[in-house]
Amino acid sequence: MDNYAYHTRKLEKKTFKRPFIIYKNTSDDALIYCLKIIQYLFDLEFIEKIYVEDVELINTGFRTDREELSFIKNTNIENSKKISHFELSKSDSDICIVIGGDGTILWANHIFKNQTRPPFLAFNLGTLGYMATYCCQNYKSILDDVFDFKTNIYYEKRTFLKGKFLLKNQKRESSISKLDLNTELKRQSSAISAQAMQNILQVNTNNEAISKQNYYDLENKLKHLDIEKENFEITYNSINIETIEKNEVKLNLKELNKRESENMNSYFDLNDFNEDKIIYALNDITIERKNLTHMINTEIYYNDEPLTIIKSNGIIIATPTGSTAYSLSAGGTIMHYGLDCFILNSVCAFSLSFRPIAFPRGEKLKIILTPESNEGVVINDGINNYDISYGQGIEVELSDKFVEFILIEKFYKKKSMLWKQKIIHQLGWNNSFKNVGFSELEEN
Repeated sequence: MDNYAYHTRKLEKKTFKRPFIIYKNTSDDALIYCLKIIQYLFDLEFIEKIYVEDVELINTGFRTDREELSFIKNTNIENSKKISHFELSKSDSDICIVIGGDGTILWANHIFKNQTRPPFLAFNLGTLGYMATYCCQNYKSILDDVFDFKTNIYYEKRTFLKGKFLLKNQKRESSISKLDLNTELKRQSSAISAQAMQNILQVNTNNEAISKQNYYDLENKLKHLDIEKENFEITYNSINIETIEKNEVKLNLKELNKRESENMNSYFDLNDFNEDKIIYALNDITIERKNLTHMINTEIYYNDEPLTIIKSNGIIIATPTGSTAYSLSAGGTIMHYGLDCFILNSVCAFSLSFRPIAFPRGEKLKIILTPESNEGVVINDGINNYDISYGQGIEVELSDKFVEFILIEKFYKKKSMLWKQKIIHQLGWNNSFKNVGFSELEEN
């Protein structure tokens, strides 16, 4: 833990030879600055590779005759051989240059998944840019300091989250609350619905056409099992119902039975996610309601010990960096991004007494949907979302890795002032009321 004792550390020896450049791909200005920075890097003899996400686009930019890219006319095209496509498993970048806003930084962190990240050098072109330190207009002076062997730079550490899905614990009895009779009967009813469907669908086995009466009988039985009509693929029409052949209907019934069976399996055993069961987040991991008309109920476990049940629109697990994002909008406190902890917060909790809590490194929280809860969705940094239902959830803790942001020396000496400016000027913290008269409002 000694390595985590300080918020920033001085880099004694710089050996940046293989930069990776990520820019906001919806911004023309970001693309232009990306090309300018690549052009700058071409002039540094010690640069071995320049990694980008889209090699074709960057090379096309160096060959275009667009007026706004006229600054690259004198560029030696041979240098474009240094540009390579970034692949996490193969690339060995030693610095990540980010051009954009906070969302671009979150995306850059997401790219590295469970790998050790190179230090981030972040240029702001976003709306807020809370995490980005430098102005794009000053890119040359900033890069001079970063790539010059004689100048000092520092690494500023940021904690990020690691989330592990809880996939195989569906039949457990809640250790926080007992199932009431109503909920238990409903659960059992859902469990037998697939088998009941199998029995109901044994109609017209002699390749006969479906009669009007059989259609209505079947539809009523489906309603009795609380299965929506939209999921039943027999279409009734008074004109052509007698012409629907049994083999066509059998295919549709088989598909419906398959769907219902899959729903039952999902209810108990969970479908495996196609992606890894581990996710990461620099800002926050949230568990939100999938159906916007109902709240979700979540059991919270602290180091495997039952802590509480929260009924709300969602749960937020945020880092100190993310404390000024979604968590702040949900009433959470602002935390200095140098702290090594994470925050439990809620979205519109069904309780006036709930308050956010911070937990130190080494602790774990499990958030699980209760048996009576509606379906939810897990989201990391607003990038990916994963559906979850009863008994499913996620275990969250701090990753053993960090994101490190580069500070040149003159910024390092003013790092306290930089943080103060961010919360006061960018976030508007503790702004006073302004006395505005009616005449002034009229003029505005």
